[in-house]
Amino acid sequence: MSRFLKVVCECGENAIVFGDSKRAVNCRKCKKPLLKPRGGRARIYCRIVEVLS
Repeated sequence: MSRFLKVVCECGENAIVFGDSKRAVNCRKCKKPLLKPRGGRARIYCRIVEVLS
């Protein structure tokens, strides 16, 4: 099941990302990768704060 996730980067910037994203997502502030696609579920490189419905 695909979900939107509220995540926080190491620099403290919050973002909302899609758990099955097909594109890489970088932090808007520090440009570090938040997640990268892997064919199915994305690999998440930051802390998940909340699962949104």
